[in-house]
Amino acid sequence: TPVRAAARTADGLWHVGGTWVNTTGGGCTLPSTGASSPEWDLRLNEVTARRWPRVDGGTRLRLQVTHPMDTGLAAGIPVFHIDELRITADDGSMLMTIHPAEPVAENPLFTIDIPPGVIGEAALKVAGRDNNGNPIRAEVAP
Repeated sequence: TPVRAAARTADGLWHVGGTWVNTTGGGCTLPSTGASSPEWDLRLNEVTARRWPRVDGGTRLRLQVTHPMDTGLAAGIPVFHIDELRITADDGSMLMTIHPAEPVAENPLFTIDIPPGVIGEAALKVAGRDNNGNPIRAEVAP
């Protein structure tokens, strides 16, 4: 399966990349394995995050959201995925918006490199929702 990503930086420059992913199993046509856990609904949209400084002075943010990310391709299981994630600085300035939709893996993990001088030591905020309107909220301390 080809996987491609594109991101436009503040200076208007597009960064595009891609790779091939090979896997076995049913992939998107199988039910979420997390749904079999009796606690999955208690942890829905829970965010685990960490940030640390990069060598170039920027910041790396890694966050994982607990979510089944159901594609709707498995019989009897409707589409249920993260619709939007917004990453903002403590002052409210928007750093990025992510629209992952259903092709992203269950409990997706995102790694974001923020250039030097963009956020400093301020906290970062994560906010969003899934396609059923369930909120996603977290704060990542410096």
